[in-house]
Amino acid sequence: MKTIHCTPISPGIAIGQVQRLLQEKIPVPEYSVSNTKREKKRLEISFQQAKEKIKSLIQHALKNELKEEEEILKAFAGILEDPELLELAVSLINTENTNAEFCIYKAAEHYAVIIEAVEDEYIKARAKDVREVALLLIETLSDGKAKVKIKLKTPVFIVAPTITVNELVKLDKKLILGLVTEQNGHNDHTAILARSYGIPFISGLHNLMELIQPNDTLIVDGNKGKVIVRPTKIYCKNYGLLKDEWEQFNREAFGNSALDAYTRDGKRIKVYANVSDMESVDCAIKNGAEGIGLLRSEFLFLNRAILPDEDEQTQFYSAVSHLCNNIELVIRTLDIGADKKHSHLNLAHEENPALGLRGLRLCFQQEEDLFKPQIKAIL
Repeated sequence: MKTIHCTPISPGIAIGQVQRLLQEKIPVPEYSVSNTKREKKRLEISFQQAKEKIKSLIQHALKNELKEEEEILKAFAGILEDPELLELAVSLINTENTNAEFCIYKAAEHYAVIIEAVEDEYIKARAKDVREVALLLIETLSDGKAKVKIKLKTPVFIVAPTITVNELVKLDKKLILGLVTEQNGHNDHTAILARSYGIPFISGLHNLMELIQPNDTLIVDGNKGKVIVRPTKIYCKNYGLLKDEWEQFNREAFGNSALDAYTRDGKRIKVYANVSDMESVDCAIKNGAEGIGLLRSEFLFLNRAILPDEDEQTQFYSAVSHLCNNIELVIRTLDIGADKKHSHLNLAHEENPALGLRGLRLCFQQEEDLFKPQIKAIL
């Protein structure tokens, strides 16, 4: 028996056997090409095929009312629609006479590195989304040969170096006891999905493919960030009781989540949530939030080449408002600048960005492009 402490990603306790997802890094071929026109055509076709694949997954999420999954897949669709990724890859094909697979990999890495340089942890995690979209395109260019194939027959733990959204959405969630990985983070879209599915998830387990063998029995404690490899019978029995207690606590918590909140001395407290996108609004309301105290509108503007116009913003705020129904919704106008950059705005480096051109100061300076369209959309 071996107990290992890791990073808790999604809460919950589970006991069972391992099925390893033996991922090999998708090979990214690099070779010179003489027919750049053909490579650009291959790349454009791969974008179209990837869009169709994502569209099909979104339809499946809609049909099964998987709101979080739908929103995350729409984010991937947005990356595919962003012209800058395709344009940079095409430019690399032209200037370097290199194959489409390597050029889309290189273009995605360029943008992923820029995103990872941002201090905000949530935004930083979006670099993984760009890389995942690139892998989807490389998979498409390879006619599916690079695809990871895995089938679940009985409830098992998935153990892998990392789990992508593309892999997770294709698996039968009823047969996943838990996830154990080396490289996923708390703000990954995979982590958000795992929490929405109620799947215990821990990460940061180094050398896990050596430590955990196929068919090993595991106890995964997503509350404390622990994995117990090959536990004794008494450990399994004790954790079985803890698992029952956790599930009972959750049933009671969700049963009480819609009740009014009071302090012990009888003071009524309203519980509001801070949110940044549709999935977090939906999660907040499902968990009993009485209002949205802060909708961070800047997340609609980040990680894209073109600023959202008034119509796109109106659609987003309307969708959020519809989800909120009759509860209070407070929208914060664009808070961008400092550590939150946008390529379209070309903001200069500042010695003290927190006191520099950001937030309302930036909105007032760029009133016609930024502030008025947003105010109109909110109204």
